[in-house]
Amino acid sequence: MNAMIQNLESQQFALLRNVTVITMSTKESASTLLPCSLFTCETLVALKLHGNFKMKIPTFLLLPHVKFLHLSSVKFVDECSLNRFISGCPLLEDMVIKAKWTNIENINISLPRLKHLTMDFGEGLCDFFHRDLTLWLIFQICCGFIMLISWQNLESLEEAHIELSLDLEDGDSDTFRDSALDLLKGTSSTKHLSLTGNGVEVGDFYNLSDLELGWSKYVNWTLILPKFLHSSPVLENLIFTEGLEHRESNDAYDKNFWIRQRKCPSCLLSHLKTITIPHFHAYEEEVDIARYFVRHGKVLRELILDSRVNSKEERRQLMKLYKMRKASKDCSIELLESEGWSLFF
Repeated sequence: MNAMIQNLESQQFALLRNVTVITMSTKESASTLLPCSLFTCETLVALKLHGNFKMKIPTFLLLPHVKFLHLSSVKFVDECSLNRFISGCPLLEDMVIKAKWTNIENINISLPRLKHLTMDFGEGLCDFFHRDLTLWLIFQICCGFIMLISWQNLESLEEAHIELSLDLEDGDSDTFRDSALDLLKGTSSTKHLSLTGNGVEVGDFYNLSDLELGWSKYVNWTLILPKFLHSSPVLENLIFTEGLEHRESNDAYDKNFWIRQRKCPSCLLSHLKTITIPHFHAYEEEVDIARYFVRHGKVLRELILDSRVNSKEERRQLMKLYKMRKASKDCSIELLESEGWSLFF
């Protein structure tokens, strides 16, 4: 039985009728307190709440069959109520939380069957959680931020989109790094991962097949790229969504770094098949990284370069890259020109 609830009387009736899906919405400005019976409904499979509902969670809560939970604009009395509510739905597969909370600092998630997670905490909470420090989270395209989140037992999570943004002038960057590492540890089993922003942290991704890295500004690729490759043993597809240009001018580039790398990541030896680098200018560091992939990628099939080459020297560097000896006999280098045509080598 499905129920679109407009008032509490019809909600009580729905609960008595062994309802499986409840959708509740309210436009009232005053908070509406939900009855305790809602939080012990054994037949409920999907629960959607939208509006100014006050979530006063009872000490005993169990929604043993809820798989879909969507909360929009609801209010929790405190973070203990929120965490108790989440833990009381052990079979959750799809969870959406959209709210502007000022009384929640910690969210604890331990949901072994969770597959899709959307968290959107709106705008304007940055100063509340930490001055000049923001940890953004993106799952399923939606975004939000919160100071501390701990993730446990998320082995079934298949796809994660995370944006880590750090004000580099902030003195408490260690707090950011600890939070970022906890976040990445919780998503270590995901197969598809998109990381963007300027936060530089690396976790272990033993199941990862598709990786999108959007870090460019403030990132020293010699520090993080080898770590990512070594920590992702079955990586097949790699996209640098913002390109490889290194803009941090006060950090001198080590010209011999990639030549000195002796231990080859296992993903390059057996799994990594496609690499895409947009905004490719053929600057020295970009060419060195591309050359490293071509030299060591034993199963590499395609290196796609979205070209932004202008000068003769940059074109000369490109030709040297094309002519070098490739580790994979099946490897091709595709050059996408801004005019829309392609070259294959």
